[in-house]
Amino acid sequence: MSVPKDKMTFYPSKARRSKALESWFAYYNQAFFGNKLKPVTLYWYEFRKVNRHGVTMFDQGTTRSTAILVNKNLKNASCYALQTLLHEMIHMKKPRAMHGPAFHKEKLRLLKAGAYNNIV
Repeated sequence: MSVPKDKMTFYPSKARRSKALESWFAYYNQAFFGNKLKPVTLYWYEFRKVNRHGVTMFDQGTTRSTAILVNKNLKNASCYALQTLLHEMIHMKKPRAMHGPAFHKEKLRLLKAGAYNNIV
């Protein structure tokens, strides 16, 4: 499997595919990204670091995203899960931006477009 930019190890036994997250991804992709993001597999994931909300997985050495992992502890906190999903979708759109100015510019665009309405 692919690895995120910080080289986190992916443990398949700690991942559960989420059709709900995939539905939300499809909605946000169509409504706010013009369907320009390639579909990826979305998982609820048991992270070793409790403060990690999510991560975007990339093919090693590329900017091609393959999966988004969302902390399974957010499963019953949909507002936080959806904020995390949008955050990771920004990483998909701007894979080299990390959390710099281009990342924040895209987040501001989404805020102004209404992507975060009713979830913040």
